[in-house]
Amino acid sequence: MTYSAEYATDHPTRDEVEAIREPTVVEFGQPGCGHCQAAAPLIKAAFADFTGVVHLKLEDAKGRLLGRAFKVKQWPTLIFLQEGEEVARLVRPQSEQAVREALEKIDTKAYRDADQAGTGGSKDP
Repeated sequence: MTYSAEYATDHPTRDEVEAIREPTVVEFGQPGCGHCQAAAPLIKAAFADFTGVVHLKLEDAKGRLLGRAFKVKQWPTLIFLQEGEEVARLVRPQSEQAVREALEKIDTKAYRDADQAGTGGSKDP
């Protein structure tokens, strides 16, 4: 599983998310959120070299338990997990590079492989 373009309304539990052993990004947001729409192309581009990272793009709202369990206050919020543990968090990312740097923290092998192949390491100006 790689980048997910659509928000899922069916959420896993916190225990299910923490049980995922693969590098994982949990993204909370809303389809109508302007900040989410602005960040979407940056997030998608950053995921290009990280095909081994699980991306759970979850529609969040007041009363949604998973968002509250992760203490999400603003959208989009991206939580980067390695073996179920939070390693990094981005709220309203402003650049592809910021997302890539967080992805590198959970999946350094994919970034190194892409860089050696000449496809990774693209940086925002």
